[in-house]
Amino acid sequence: MEPKRIVGTTFAGMAVLAGEAYYAARRRLPSFEGLDPSGTFGDPDLPGLEIVVLGDSTVTGPGVQNPDDLFVRRIARYLSDQHHVRLRSYAVGGARSSEVLRTQVPLALEHSPHLTFISVGGNDVLRAVPVPVFERNLEAIVAAMKVVSGAVVLMGVGDIGTVPRVPPPLTKIVSLSGRIADRVHARVAERNGAWKADHWGWSAQAFREPAMFSPDLFHPSPAGHLVWAETVYPVVQEALASLATRPS
Repeated sequence: MEPKRIVGTTFAGMAVLAGEAYYAARRRLPSFEGLDPSGTFGDPDLPGLEIVVLGDSTVTGPGVQNPDDLFVRRIARYLSDQHHVRLRSYAVGGARSSEVLRTQVPLALEHSPHLTFISVGGNDVLRAVPVPVFERNLEAIVAAMKVVSGAVVLMGVGDIGTVPRVPPPLTKIVSLSGRIADRVHARVAERNGAWKADHWGWSAQAFREPAMFSPDLFHPSPAGHLVWAETVYPVVQEALASLATRPS
């Protein structure tokens, strides 16, 4: 069996176990609807900055009550001191990479954003999507958005093993699955001249604290979204600095 097939099969096997752990741990825990982070921020007289967001519940934030606590809105507010920011999110909770490609990308292609965020992969891990399939989907998403977007920022996939819902016997397996998916993000970003956030440094350590998670013990709390915003914002600054000034 060729190396890619071995990696894909191994990832699928680990993900099946992770998915079983997720569904078992889901019982008797609260669930929440997600939020739409879309909005406008900053003085309309400032230079315009268009942002499009694609992804899953990492964007919509189930368990977060105030949309201003979502990491993408925090970033929009950080940028609003120098820009009039228009944020459009097409993210849907539970979305896998195939669904982002099929249903969200066509909507996003109707715009020409300065910046595109892509936050997807956790559901691919938990639903046993083989690595080569996930990588092809992510590649297609980034390639499509590069055509219309000034810069593309990939969120990567963090240490899913820190999620409290995952039973301790399987945390290492889930962590490894998340690391594999994060490396896919890194490869796709490098091939396409995109930017990627690092969720395996300070952010991963921060998420070992229970306060980082909502009452569903799966999705980030407002404190978790703050950590994500502070992790991603320096990458956003670098991406925007690389762009020539565009008309609003």
